[in-house]
Amino acid sequence: MADDKQDPLIASLMALAVSAAPLIKRARDSGMFNAATREDAASATVVDMPPAPTPDADAVDYAAQKSALQDIIVNQAMKIAALEAEVGRLASALAAAKPKRSK
Repeated sequence: MADDKQDPLIASLMALAVSAAPLIKRARDSGMFNAATREDAASATVVDMPPAPTPDADAVDYAAQKSALQDIIVNQAMKIAALEAEVGRLASALAAAKPKRSK
């Protein structure tokens, strides 16, 4: 590719690399890329948390379950009512569109 025009993607990546160079140099000087320092910092921040106690099988919140089931039933009933209304609307539109026969 001996084109005189440089690809805009390559140009933008080169500009990004040039602008990031001082930040990378400062990070190297501070020791951020030193593997031992990074591992020590990570191990120093580990916090051991005791496992959360499991809820008792008898302590089930039946009111919340009942409420959730009622919400599901109400939503399904609303969907059924909407579908029945749609069927009624379509049936009446079909009846109106049919030509009536005279005997």
